[in-house]
Amino acid sequence: MPTSLYPLLDTLQLFYDTKACLLICTQESCKFALSNGPSQVVAHLRDKHNIPTEARKGLHRLLKSLFPKLLDPNKALLPADGSARHDKLQVYEGFACLNCPFRTISIQLMRRHQSSPPEGCSSGVSHTRSLRRRDLDQQFECVYLQTWTTGSTRKYWIIKRGGSIVRQVDSPAVQAHLRGVLTREFSRQEPNPDTMTTTAPAPSAGMTAFALQTPWLDQTGWDRTYSNKGQREVLAALLFYS
Repeated sequence: MPTSLYPLLDTLQLFYDTKACLLICTQESCKFALSNGPSQVVAHLRDKHNIPTEARKGLHRLLKSLFPKLLDPNKALLPADGSARHDKLQVYEGFACLNCPFRTISIQLMRRHQSSPPEGCSSGVSHTRSLRRRDLDQQFECVYLQTWTTGSTRKYWIIKRGGSIVRQVDSPAVQAHLRGVLTREFSRQEPNPDTMTTTAPAPSAGMTAFALQTPWLDQTGWDRTYSNKGQREVLAALLFYS
């Protein structure tokens, strides 16, 4: 049943997903399913979006009359992996373990998961030897995720984009970011009259390929810590062995 049958929901930027039996707040700062309790929905609009009482008039009664009845979004069924994007929900850049259903939008949580895989995850990471970060990174894929809810207990499913469920990280935006980092490093070096130039050196293919595997230099701050000319070899070694 299309939301247009409920003009009040349209006015309040609410979407009634009759297939999932969920009510979604479509405002840009939200884009997630709200509680199935009418009072909680009213409180969300009042407290989060400052919707006045007059504009919310009749909403409580309308929500109680919806059929099928609204479900608790924390217990709602998740769409299958590879589903098309739900255009009313937020899209997240995330990560999916290749050996179990674990998904997250945090690279730190994914690496922690790979370093100490829980029971039921066959990542095959040995606890008797340390692995380099690049080895851990081979145990998961970059994907696009969606979820019904917010908070630490939310569950994700993988959506398909461009005919693939794998998120391509070797994009012009990523390359531009890498060049920006390298340019900042180059500009910090002490000027040398014999080698001075107005442009930064292009990153090598090896450096680019490695850098795209991790959220690396900018997050670690190594480009600032090892900014002196005499410390470039140290930085290169850290990048290789991290």
